[in-house]
Amino acid sequence: VVFSADRAEIGVGLAVAGLSGTFPYPAAALAAGPWPLADGVTEVWARAAAGIPLLRTAQPVEVARLAFAAHTAPGRIDAAAVAQAERDLRSAVDLDALLALAARGRSDVVTPLMFEHRLLEEARRANQHIVLPEGTEDRVLRAADRLLAQRVCRLTLLGDEAAIRARAAKLGLTLTGARIIDPETSDLRDRFAARY
Repeated sequence: VVFSADRAEIGVGLAVAGLSGTFPYPAAALAAGPWPLADGVTEVWARAAAGIPLLRTAQPVEVARLAFAAHTAPGRIDAAAVAQAERDLRSAVDLDALLALAARGRSDVVTPLMFEHRLLEEARRANQHIVLPEGTEDRVLRAADRLLAQRVCRLTLLGDEAAIRARAAKLGLTLTGARIIDPETSDLRDRFAARY
């Protein structure tokens, strides 16, 4: 199986699925791409799929898939050569020590996708209420639509409701679940002015 190195759920899922006994382990897994292998994959793999090779390449996923497919075509694998390579590896490398080192070492590198995923998960768990001013700006509307679609938080947009809805419609956004308050006409204005 070839998967993108920044997709932790695939690497972990392969190992855990095999461990469950419901699904077979893959013959090998290849994590491809220029990103560091996502946190936790190596540790889970070492515990749940210790006998299955977890390989790594910086090549793009598409290139890795083509190369992997070419080398695993029927009739191309020599079982005796694979067994000999495995014996050579085990005699030359202390695999237990290597796996222990890998389990201790964690990368501090966080890809933008990993950062976004963690941030969204934390926000979703916190169930916060976010108030966004400048409700007619495209970047604010796009961010609001995305947060609402992913159910990350409760959200209020500030601005003229008709203008906000018109701009959102023009951008193809729905803003379902958003509360819209016009600070110019809202009865909350006097209450907030007195408090703040």
